[in-house]
Amino acid sequence: MLRTVLFALCCSGAAVVGSAPAAADANDGEFMGYRLNQRYKMTDRTRFGPSLGGNLLIVAERPVMPEDMGEVRLTTTLESHVIGFIEASQNFATDRDAREFARKYYKLLHAKYPEWQIDAGTIQLDETTLMPSALNMERWPYTIRIKIAQTDANDGPPFRVSLTLRYLFDSAERRAWNDLARFEQGEQRQSSQEQLLEGTDARGL
Repeated sequence: MLRTVLFALCCSGAAVVGSAPAAADANDGEFMGYRLNQRYKMTDRTRFGPSLGGNLLIVAERPVMPEDMGEVRLTTTLESHVIGFIEASQNFATDRDAREFARKYYKLLHAKYPEWQIDAGTIQLDETTLMPSALNMERWPYTIRIKIAQTDANDGPPFRVSLTLRYLFDSAERRAWNDLARFEQGEQRQSSQEQLLEGTDARGL
């Protein structure tokens, strides 16, 4: 019952989709062909693994993205696969190439979403400024984070640029998604514990 209530609060009106219509954009919570709070339709070919926060990290199968973007990954809840983060990324051999790529997409996003507020910390961005390692573009309840990071791959390009659409941390939408994610994590832990104990001789323990 509780899961049903949390799911309804988090995803009212959302459909199970593989990708979203191209007409909508980040102002509607859509990015790279997917929409926040929609359920991702898993297939036999879906590649996925655990995220750092204990949720599910899915490699999107039908992204709508620029040709020079590498891949799109979605962070979803464990069981209902509700999308909470949409990340497009590309890897680079040098820090300079990564920063040029990040600046390119900062300019494109700023041109498309001029009303979104820019948060680059204390840096004043212009043509002579080194592109910062992270900046946010915000319009309630959404934020797009542009980030440059070093990867942990031993045999691949060492720098990654990511563009991530997500809900602002203090928004009601983010809190609802977090509640659903935590609930499903708890359900999975309980199920794993029950399966471990089922049929096990635990006498005296």
